[in-house]
Amino acid sequence: MLYKNPTELIFDNIFLNMDILGSEHNIYLKLEGLSLTGSIKVKPALYMIEELERKKILKPGMSVIESSSGNLGVALSMICAIKGYKFICVSDPNISPFNKNMITNYGADIIIIDKKDENGGYLGSRISYIKSLLEQREDLIWINQYENHDNVQAHYLSTAKSIYEQFEKIDYLFIGVGTTGTLGGVSKFFREHSPNTKIIGVDSLGSVTFGGVSGKRFIPGLGMNRPEFIGDKIA
Repeated sequence: MLYKNPTELIFDNIFLNMDILGSEHNIYLKLEGLSLTGSIKVKPALYMIEELERKKILKPGMSVIESSSGNLGVALSMICAIKGYKFICVSDPNISPFNKNMITNYGADIIIIDKKDENGGYLGSRISYIKSLLEQREDLIWINQYENHDNVQAHYLSTAKSIYEQFEKIDYLFIGVGTTGTLGGVSKFFREHSPNTKIIGVDSLGSVTFGGVSGKRFIPGLGMNRPEFIGDKIA
């Protein structure tokens, strides 16, 4: 198949039957890493950018900024490069060298914030840096994945729908939880279309998403240390 634009290389319907585990249950793994930027984040990245364009908030010549531990930064750097926007990724020392190199290879600038916030993490400091930069530049648009409901809507329209259409019945659906965009979008869809499916959020120690104690987390992109960014996305 011939594609004309890299943004078309989003594969949302690839599932692996995990019978090789020898389980008595039918377990399936949704493979998100085969899309062009290697993660699920390409879907909300593209949707959020295109919604900003549709609303005429993001216009030619403007720049985009976002806080990311890696995967969303890679996706946004690729999409901004394709569309002609300058992208600034604000991250911290926990970003993997691979993602850091990918972001810069797409021509984006990456700012590493190494000052910890009051919760012992970097997210608060990253957000403070972005807000200070927004006050200085009128041409800068913040994606704000944490409070942007298009982050949720992207997964409602794509991730959730592809899962629902693939299987006749789903008893349990396990979803890794970061900014809760995926969890929020999928949960909303299944509440409407398959309310008997139980949604299980997979969090990490050190995350406050479900009321835990804030602490050091070892998997970038999983968990949160700022409960105010969760809001009503998973209500």
